[in-house]
Amino acid sequence: MSAIVVVSYNSYPDLLRLLEGLRPDGTLTYAMLDFPPDEIVIVDNASTDGSRGLLQRLGEDEKITYIHNSRNEGYARALNQGIRAAKSDLIIASNADMEVVRPDWLEWILRVWEEPSKPCLMGQQLAWTKYDVPGIGRMPYLSGHLLIFDKKSIQDLGGFDEEFFLYSEDVELSWRAIVNKWPLIENRSIPLFHHA
Repeated sequence: MSAIVVVSYNSYPDLLRLLEGLRPDGTLTYAMLDFPPDEIVIVDNASTDGSRGLLQRLGEDEKITYIHNSRNEGYARALNQGIRAAKSDLIIASNADMEVVRPDWLEWILRVWEEPSKPCLMGQQLAWTKYDVPGIGRMPYLSGHLLIFDKKSIQDLGGFDEEFFLYSEDVELSWRAIVNKWPLIENRSIPLFHHA
């Protein structure tokens, strides 16, 4: 089973574009996706731009879990909420400003996910820290705009560090993955586009 987990904060246009890509027929049937996700978990961090109304309407769909926070809890904490709420084993953590570019995107991800040994952290873009990390030097990390992992392993690793309100939580998670000898797997051809 697979879940896409999205954190939203005042990102109505981006979120609408992402959800239209996940449900392009405009209904609750997922009819036009070649391989729809088993569930979509959206955590909203007290948006004030109309996102909440959209998400409340979508929350009637049994495949969508909608969590509304009464205040902005920050990205890492909200993402951990979404991971805990997901029933699926495979988690695709996506920023709201991602766009689906082909209808078989999930089938494609599941195919490439089978290849590496587990546990691992997979993402769309590998980057390098600007400064040396003690004991490592310049450290590679996977950009947090799209990360793929299995739920139990990421929870065993401690999830995302909630001390990071916004930004750098991906660097810190990659560091813990490296320390625990997890491979960081970059795959730039994952068929989702990052608009940021």
